[in-house]
Amino acid sequence: LAQGVTLFHSVVVHFEDGLPIQVEDRYVNPQVAPDYLVQDFNTLTPNAYLMKVAPLQGVRFEIEACAPPVGVRDMLHMSETEPCLLLHRFAGSF
Repeated sequence: LAQGVTLFHSVVVHFEDGLPIQVEDRYVNPQVAPDYLVQDFNTLTPNAYLMKVAPLQGVRFEIEACAPPVGVRDMLHMSETEPCLLLHRFAGSF
């Protein structure tokens, strides 16, 4: 995408057995999924919605261990010293 293009942005905390296990911070091209921001992500995950309207044609992953920023640490109820895995997923044609 060209620099300065408007993107949709969502931050979703995923829970399992009542515990926060993942923070999903996602940017979406509105040309690919124009109804993204009006979805009810309590009933359908962002990934499930996007795979329905715009299946991936290619994806690249980068994974790193790191100390999460304060906001993420708070959302996941983590201590200052707990590390986490950070997954970057880049979708598109490579």
